[in-house]
Amino acid sequence: MAGLPLALLGGVYALAVLYVGGLLSLTVLGLPFVIAALLGARALGALHRRLVGRLLRERIEAPTRLLRPAGVISRGRVVLTDPVAWRTLFYLVVRLPLGVLGFTQRWRCPSPVAG
Repeated sequence: MAGLPLALLGGVYALAVLYVGGLLSLTVLGLPFVIAALLGARALGALHRRLVGRLLRERIEAPTRLLRPAGVISRGRVVLTDPVAWRTLFYLVVRLPLGVLGFTQRWRCPSPVAG
């Protein structure tokens, strides 16, 4: 139940980013938008990692940091080719229905009565 708000936030973010990024790809604003969206996805992934780590009481290793090469074009290329950002965006899309399904199953199934 604790992950539902974060799943909703991440899923809506990912779907909106993919939709708007697809539309803006027809303009000059598309590439900068996708770069910013991928950086945002990495940040949301960090929140998910933190929540899962606390719930499981385990330390979850963060992915490697992005390189910071000189030049705007080089930095953009690094973000666009970052597999962690794309994987996180995919995770956010998949996490949305799974989070909602888990939440609804929790409320449908009666909990066992103790004692």
